[in-house]
Amino acid sequence: MQLSIASLFQPKMLLLFVGYLSFWFFIGSILHILEDALCGKIPFYSLRHPIGIRLFYVGTEKEYLVAYLLTGLLISFRILACVFTDLSFSQGI
Repeated sequence: MQLSIASLFQPKMLLLFVGYLSFWFFIGSILHILEDALCGKIPFYSLRHPIGIRLFYVGTEKEYLVAYLLTGLLISFRILACVFTDLSFSQGI
């Protein structure tokens, strides 16, 4: 199936594209909230009962190191999954 700019404006393709972007936006939001929970407390059940731990402060080298290590780990798992299965890197999860 050939994808072009014109094919993205067909209703079915546009819906799939918006769904794909929405899914990864949601995943990014959840991961951001989880990282905030490692930097301090976040409201979970209510504003009066925050949860979380302070492993590091926001904007420090330690935060960036943890973020880069987790990102590298996830990318490595994805590459290894492609090496040991019949998936190509460009295929979906």
